[in-house]
Amino acid sequence: MVDECEAAEGAEWLEKIEEENAGEMTPERIAALEAAGATEDALEDGNGQALPMAGAPKAKRITLDEDASPTAGRRFSRA
Repeated sequence: MVDECEAAEGAEWLEKIEEENAGEMTPERIAALEAAGATEDALEDGNGQALPMAGAPKAKRITLDEDASPTAGRRFSRA
């Protein structure tokens, strides 16, 4: 079971880390910059489309419950 308080603390902690490392070039940021550059080049040529990664918004967090689990109904206990 997820403790909502701990989940909120974890989210705050991750946000703080992301803010502290905002200027660092991570593989994800490098890929996004490359995608943006490739999109710009393709659009300048007039024969391309924007790449899906360029300027993509952050993914929404999906909350799953036990019923949505691919292992639903396959739980067992060792007794």
